[in-house]
Amino acid sequence: MVGISGVAAALGRLAVLVAALLITLPTLASLAGGEPRAAAFSRAGLPVEYLDVYSTAMGRNVRVQFQASGPKAVYL
Repeated sequence: MVGISGVAAALGRLAVLVAALLITLPTLASLAGGEPRAAAFSRAGLPVEYLDVYSTAMGRNVRVQFQASGPKAVYL
């Protein structure tokens, strides 16, 4: 039977393993493919209005597109 110290040691090893994975996996993902870029488009000829809105949280302009038909909504 495993004592309390054995369980604590196993939990400690598990915590180190999880921490190593949490650090390693995002690093490998960014090296493999870089950061993903958001991309959207509207076909030519659609009545779409474009508005650039500054986002303080992201520190850059965000392009917002408005289309005249359908229910009123803003998609970011």
